[in-house]
Amino acid sequence: MASSTRIFSFGLGMSPSRALVKGLARATNGRFVFIPPNSRVDTYVKEQLRRALQPSITNIEVKWNFGDIDVHTAPTQLPTVYANDRLIIYGLMDNISALSSDIHPSVELYTKEDHHRLGEARIERITSTDNTGSIVRLAAKALILELQHTKKVSTGSLQSCFQDETDLTERTTEIEETMKKRIIELSLNYSILTPYAAFVGIEKRVNGSNNDMTLREVPIQISADDHHLISSPSLRYFNNGQRQTLSYLTILACSFLYLAFFFTA
Repeated sequence: MASSTRIFSFGLGMSPSRALVKGLARATNGRFVFIPPNSRVDTYVKEQLRRALQPSITNIEVKWNFGDIDVHTAPTQLPTVYANDRLIIYGLMDNISALSSDIHPSVELYTKEDHHRLGEARIERITSTDNTGSIVRLAAKALILELQHTKKVSTGSLQSCFQDETDLTERTTEIEETMKKRIIELSLNYSILTPYAAFVGIEKRVNGSNNDMTLREVPIQISADDHHLISSPSLRYFNNGQRQTLSYLTILACSFLYLAFFFTA
């Protein structure tokens, strides 16, 4: 479908499905855009229409000239590039200190079909970093997202009588386990939350006694959609024929307890 049709998707409203909007555009070499609330829609429509009427560059591959050092590109499948677009590519290297001083590193972009060279960027200086840096974690997250959205082998109806359903199922399970193992490895190395890994923060106290515990009040902010909670200072109801008043502070406390329970769950 991507070879004949391009989909330019829009995300409208407060909470659109970001995975659906992005997935449609990426699968068809299109482009996605999210329209914030209270914004003019025609501005974003014109921008998407401008991209739809112009040619684009697809099937781009990157070449890292770093000698014998292995570089993992993130993402491995580069997105479609339109005029005046920005293309972000990450390169993860296991041992950058092994780079020889005689090598002048550079990055080149090519097209896969005719191997046409698009451009080259020479790297003058490489700074040292660790796995907790922002750029490194962004690169690892890009790899994780690509692994999560990788197309799985279909295990539906067989198209050929010579195809073994058992072998197909085993191969699919093996591929899924390999991807899951790779996602967990990236998650643990770079401290990124994934569907297969979670992190628990533990507070270490020097004094183990709880005698000096004090009450700490943490204020919260109610979202703009909950104006009804503060529209009136009190809420009245009837109990056994007598009118009772539920104060605003009680309503606020109930909302706080609900939010705290939802967060800890």
